[in-house]
Amino acid sequence: MTETTPLTPIPPRSVLFHVGAMKSGTTAVQRAAHRRRSELREHGVRYPGPAVNHFTPVAAFMGLRREGELPDPATWHELMSRVHAEQDRRVLLSHEWACEADEETVGRFAEALGERLHVVITLRPLSGLLGSYWQEIVKNGQAAPPFGEWLREALATPPGARQNTQWDRQSDQAGMVRRWERALGPERVTVVIADKADPARVPSSLEQLLDLPAGTLTAAGTDGGTANRSLSPAEAEFFRRQNHAFRRNRVPFREYALDYRRRSVARLLATEPAPSAGRIVLPQWAAEQATIHGREIAEQIATSGARVVGDLAALHAPVTSAVPGELPVPESIPIDGAVEAVVASVLVGTGREGTKGATPARRTRTETIKERVRALPGGRTALRGARAARRRLADRGANAS
Repeated sequence: MTETTPLTPIPPRSVLFHVGAMKSGTTAVQRAAHRRRSELREHGVRYPGPAVNHFTPVAAFMGLRREGELPDPATWHELMSRVHAEQDRRVLLSHEWACEADEETVGRFAEALGERLHVVITLRPLSGLLGSYWQEIVKNGQAAPPFGEWLREALATPPGARQNTQWDRQSDQAGMVRRWERALGPERVTVVIADKADPARVPSSLEQLLDLPAGTLTAAGTDGGTANRSLSPAEAEFFRRQNHAFRRNRVPFREYALDYRRRSVARLLATEPAPSAGRIVLPQWAAEQATIHGREIAEQIATSGARVVGDLAALHAPVTSAVPGELPVPESIPIDGAVEAVVASVLVGTGREGTKGATPARRTRTETIKERVRALPGGRTALRGARAARRRLADRGANAS
């Protein structure tokens, strides 16, 4: 059923598990809850553990690898001890990988958390999820195909028809609702449809379920390093090719992920892209296919007993930004992007801490960046190499045209 009135809070001492899906407002809620842990406790809600989210224990419970390695199962047991020790407050758990749980794993979650468990599933249209998801796996270091090729594979079958890849599981939105509803009953499952026109809908829905004051889980102002901003087409293609290059050179993924990739992505996201950089958009054929799949998902969710916040029709709304034909693959990147990647390389090579674990200030001037690079050991040589690479790319583009 669709809810148009304020949500009734879950009972005291209940556990609200925000299971995703990815790119539906989960990161903003997690960061707000992390920053305001003390405030949450004052209002009768515990966000257990010290981390921004519950990725590590959830991945350990599900047997999923993090940075190429399985997390220690003890992290899940530690989380459960905190949850079960809380006898007065409601508890909030959150990580979007939980939405990938199959029927058996959902059952294990339900058994581990018991009758206290309530689940909220946040969804966004497939048409908006496709580009966000592809760039996310690129940022995470996967050697993905170009966006156009990836779209062909991702949309080859309807959501739920296969469960082979993370995309298959993340896009099976009706299946997520169905599995949790079977395990918990419809009265303990809430579906929230994320809407760009109403960015407060997701945090507001969780606030209501947890009986929190309005605005508690609304993200405060953040800079590019923490706002999880989108990559431009050129930035995404740069990292995609970089991922392939590191794989060709047999750099261990964990070493690449923890050192260079994390630093280079963080540094680039802390810059302001030029207005001309553009954004990742769908070709018309993909937008149309996503709309068809979205309508099927909405129809299936509508037949469930779960309460729905928002309009299910948003899951299959027409896409107005699609472009005809196939998408061109970018062949050059802005100099700022190359410089930030060079900085990350130098920091890793010299063992400097750099931006790891920090929030770099937003930078918009290339000269400021260059001055910082020059101050590093080997920085001047690295800058000369970046300039030479830029000239080669420019020459290649001129020859191609």
